[in-house]
Amino acid sequence: MVAAIVVTVVVASSGRAATITMIKIDPTTGRITETIVDGYYSHHHQGSLWDQNGTIWQATATQVVGRDPVTGTVRIPLSLDPEIENGTFGLGFGWASTPKTDDTSTVEKVDLVSGSVVARVDVPGPVRSRATGDGSLWTVTEAGVLARVDPNLQHVKVWQTSATAASALVPEAGYVWICDCDHGRIVQFDPRTGRESRVLDLPEHGLIVSVATPTTDTVWVLDPQGSTLTQLDPKTGRPSSRSGWGAIPSRQRSPSARSGSRQGPTSTRSI
Repeated sequence: MVAAIVVTVVVASSGRAATITMIKIDPTTGRITETIVDGYYSHHHQGSLWDQNGTIWQATATQVVGRDPVTGTVRIPLSLDPEIENGTFGLGFGWASTPKTDDTSTVEKVDLVSGSVVARVDVPGPVRSRATGDGSLWTVTEAGVLARVDPNLQHVKVWQTSATAASALVPEAGYVWICDCDHGRIVQFDPRTGRESRVLDLPEHGLIVSVATPTTDTVWVLDPQGSTLTQLDPKTGRPSSRSGWGAIPSRQRSPSARSGSRQGPTSTRSI
């Protein structure tokens, strides 16, 4: 079972309805198996969850919290530097980018035990999205400038892609998938050749996410409007399994829903 690593789903509360912070989806049946209500909201920000070092890390507007991967209970709350424009977890470290100039950002490599910055490197900026995969850190700007950074931050390779409104990227199977979401496109880029392999039409309201499984990560198209997840072949882009979970409950908690004592922020400012 994928333990709450699919996507953070936030349902606006109405009246006395409790706002759901997170849901857990069984990838075999597509059913919601658990909901959590604890005040740590991600406000529909894409790429707000990471599975790293036995912890699920969730980004909110002003902090990052570490959750138990089985129960979803918050066990590590961390504050965020307000200058951070983007961040992720992977390769055993935390990664955060801050603006340096109008077209450059600085990526910091953060030790997850001490919280100390152990290395820095400059990449094209501002960084719109970032992810780790295939042994590297990847960043992309809204203008579609893709960068590959080696884990030791000693080498940066840069390419220009056709994406002009890049909003997310997923590295998988030797390719990098870039969501040119505002233009209804998904760009598959091959860093081995330095060229785009294909461009796929993106369903209306769709976006791409990475789903962690026990053996590998997979590429999915999430349609929040239709409440569906469609898996893509990471090499060919062909859609395969599709899961739909219908309406997300917002007025009743499931029997296993939990309320945390700490209340997270309600600001909609993006990290």
